[in-house]
Amino acid sequence: MKKLVCLLMVLGLVAPVMAGEITFTAVDNANGTFTLGYSSYNGDAPVGIALVLSNNDSVDFIDFTAVDSFFDIYIDAAHDLGAAYDPDTNGGEAVANPNAAGALALPANPISLCMGELDAADAPAAGIIGTIALDMAKGDPDVDVTIVTDDLRGGVVDVMAAAMTVNSGNPITVTVTFPNDNPYAGTCWDNTQCAIQHLGDATCDGRVNAPDLAKLKLSWLKGFGNPAYNCCANFNRTSSVNAPDLAILKLNWLTGTTGPILPSNGVQSCPSVE
Repeated sequence: MKKLVCLLMVLGLVAPVMAGEITFTAVDNANGTFTLGYSSYNGDAPVGIALVLSNNDSVDFIDFTAVDSFFDIYIDAAHDLGAAYDPDTNGGEAVANPNAAGALALPANPISLCMGELDAADAPAAGIIGTIALDMAKGDPDVDVTIVTDDLRGGVVDVMAAAMTVNSGNPITVTVTFPNDNPYAGTCWDNTQCAIQHLGDATCDGRVNAPDLAKLKLSWLKGFGNPAYNCCANFNRTSSVNAPDLAILKLNWLTGTTGPILPSNGVQSCPSVE
């Protein structure tokens, strides 16, 4: 019975009957994560949650940690695995493709969260759904996240398979902040210290040329935590040095060779690895 209801939700076949209302909360943890939960609902208990999370800052969601064990059926995992799905031993993940049925691997932006449970008798009056992490390596000071119902999957439904109104029909929003001492950011990510590092200047000398390519090669496919990683060769300031960084360097090859672009001052310090 659980599998059948899960598949119906994935296919968006939930009856369009309006039911009660549920109020979700999204709280910034000031460390690149936020906690998603719900504070109250009226009417029949919620048993299916399908929400789309997105941001306009090109920052990927990199992790979802479920907290509330009540919603322990991951609907898109059930869709993908079929008869092999078992919530106790092979439950999969709650993260789903917002554009089609099926699970979605992180990192990604946007994402869907799709979770369910059929035992409404145990539904708590309020609860925490989980904690969502964003890619702190981007170095952004803050990211505005918007959360809306996933209409493909029927949104949020109660035990009668009726769609619940979410936050009076308004999007859920949260500004996710990053600490000032971002552990991934090197001094060279500060444009006042290294003006064109983000354009391919790994040596911070105001030029994009062969020495920068050499730095990139030494850090190729390495990231924070690897002793050989050089954050200054991480031009797009993600979690590691890879093909997009090489593309940036190629696009800006020989930029600044007719004269240094200040304030490039040779500062190349990176955070200590763990």
